[in-house]
Amino acid sequence: LAEEQLVLVLSLLLILVEGSWLLTLTLLFAILSVDLGNGVVVATLVLFLNAYRFAARRLSVRMLLVALLVQSLLTLGLGISSLSILSNVSFLADKADAMYASLSDSDLVDKYPIYLRPVITFMTGVFMTPSFIKIVPAHLLVAGSILIGTRRMMAISRFPDVGNNFVEKRTFLQFEARNIIVEVIAVIATILFFVFLFPTYSNAKYYLFAVPFLMRGFLLVASRKTIFRQLIVCQSLVFGLLILYRI
Repeated sequence: LAEEQLVLVLSLLLILVEGSWLLTLTLLFAILSVDLGNGVVVATLVLFLNAYRFAARRLSVRMLLVALLVQSLLTLGLGISSLSILSNVSFLADKADAMYASLSDSDLVDKYPIYLRPVITFMTGVFMTPSFIKIVPAHLLVAGSILIGTRRMMAISRFPDVGNNFVEKRTFLQFEARNIIVEVIAVIATILFFVFLFPTYSNAKYYLFAVPFLMRGFLLVASRKTIFRQLIVCQSLVFGLLILYRI
């Protein structure tokens, strides 16, 4: 396997071992030793997962979303100037300097408005070739499904309360549902963190390992059959329109 593929395979194991600190740290060490650039993304997700879970003990989901918004605005304002900070961290210095030099010699920073980078990440996550061939119906289908799923998750998140009587008032399943929604927020926070700071991390390929966490969230609000049908329709649109494009 190529380094990038090996890192993806190892990173997909994260959802299986993240309940154990020892296994998680061992996995992170293996990933970082193979590819530091992708490994930092995985390590950041682990950090954000635990940070948002800790915050969720005292804060409502709505307040966590406010924290996500504040974090995103801060990273949006900081931009690539953060590379000068990272260059002072010994094990990240070489990577940070290389990224800064690469960005300085290219038009990646100014090519697209910074607030459009999440859109690019979404589009590359659905389908986009290196030549920027886009399948608009597939993008619209997935975007609509995400909006509906997010709305349903927000409805679920209102049920559990935060406080001393939480366990007495709510069922274990509701508690687990809230934890899964918090994980989805942590994944979004990780993606926006890198997308706003580093233009080179706008491609969705860097976050494929986090798909199981997102899928677990959507399984709260849709059946496996519904999700499977959506994926089949999306793939059919991609293949069908690619054939038409070639004709």
